[in-house]
Amino acid sequence: MEIIVEARELKRTYRLDKVEVEALRGVNLAVAEGEFVAIVGASGSGKSTLLHILGLMDTPTSGEALFRGREVAQMSDGERTELRLRDIGFVFQTFNLLPTLTAFGNVEIALRPAGVPRVVRKEKARELLEKVGVGHRLNHLPRELSGGERQRVVIARALANSPKLVLADEPTGNLDSAAGMAIADLFHLLNKEKQTIVLVTHNREITQRATRTLTMRDGQITDAL
Repeated sequence: MEIIVEARELKRTYRLDKVEVEALRGVNLAVAEGEFVAIVGASGSGKSTLLHILGLMDTPTSGEALFRGREVAQMSDGERTELRLRDIGFVFQTFNLLPTLTAFGNVEIALRPAGVPRVVRKEKARELLEKVGVGHRLNHLPRELSGGERQRVVIARALANSPKLVLADEPTGNLDSAAGMAIADLFHLLNKEKQTIVLVTHNREITQRATRTLTMRDGQITDAL
């Protein structure tokens, strides 16, 4: 089975004024096609930093990050941008939906950079919103949707270009328990359909549905379940 994303002795150091902060301290990780990996740990343990590097939004200070066998640090900015658009879907805790676009518009716009014809974009956006359970809300603006509905739109947008990998950073962090459980069920369903997922979470409902759970502490993976 293909390894989608891999970290080898990954280190990331940030400089804050005159202080160096070691966000990652030698992380090793390989995620195969079809896996659902949940990453847990206290705030400041390096979870989001790892996710940003796996998602080609940052590069390591040392070590290697590979996406489908290619080392991220050796890619140009243009190559990383192209891969993010084509092969990676992002789900954020804060939604990041465009407030002036409807649910339909927020998904449809994600298909434009790939050059998908307008008629195909419209059809696929509707199909994705129906798939995640908000097909009846496609003409509503983000402010007219509940938190759970907004996160479903975000997930539909992340799936727009049929990504090889979906990365999610605390996707239930701003939701109540019922909405969070529904989103956990949705990620479980997507994984059953062979979607590869790496997700940072504190939500037990999600970790119980993951195929593998990793614990991070002080910039390192300390445990795997």
